Amino acid sequence: LDAAEDALQRALALHTKYHSPFDAKIDMRRELEVILRLAGRFEEYEQVLVQHDIAVTLGSDIPSGEAPQYEVETAQLRAIALCCEGKFLEAAEGLTKFDKLLQSRKCLASWFEHRLRLIACYVLAKDTSKVERLATQLMDRAKDAHDWLTLRRLRGLLSGNIAPAPIQIGRAHV
Repeated sequence: LDAAEDALQRALALHTKYHSPFDAKIDMRRELEVILRLAGRFEEYEQVLVQHDIAVTLGSDIPSGEAPQYEVETAQLRAIALCCEGKFLEAAEGLTKFDKLLQSRKCLASWFEHRLRLIACYVLAKDTSKVERLATQLMDRAKDAHDWLTLRRLRGLLSGNIAPAPIQIGRAHV
């Protein structure tokens, strides 16, 4: 987390030079929220947003279905917050809707990442029957897609070599 926070601090200083400063602000807000939640320092979030001029209003006026990528990312952030509170099944419930959406739209890269997060929630909740069912389906699809990275991450998650956490393992878009 310290290395991630250091990298984010460097990025915060550069966001105005990015080709799309608004997009940079949104991306940095998301990364900042994840880092501070995992570090147990989320109370600093609003202050850092203002300090680095990355406070933007987005989301409450966007109709459902208008921006699916944003909705998926919001659900993933909510799942992280719930897991930090020990509410693993509630986090899984919030991810399930988008697991089905990504799968139905054949957004495999995004679905693989999202499904890994969902499985991590059920591992944390110690719901082995759901873990097995979801993992089997993911393993089959990842093998068909020759996605060795997803398979390696899934095996690590199931074996305990990767600590279960509903965090971003790799960036993918809807």
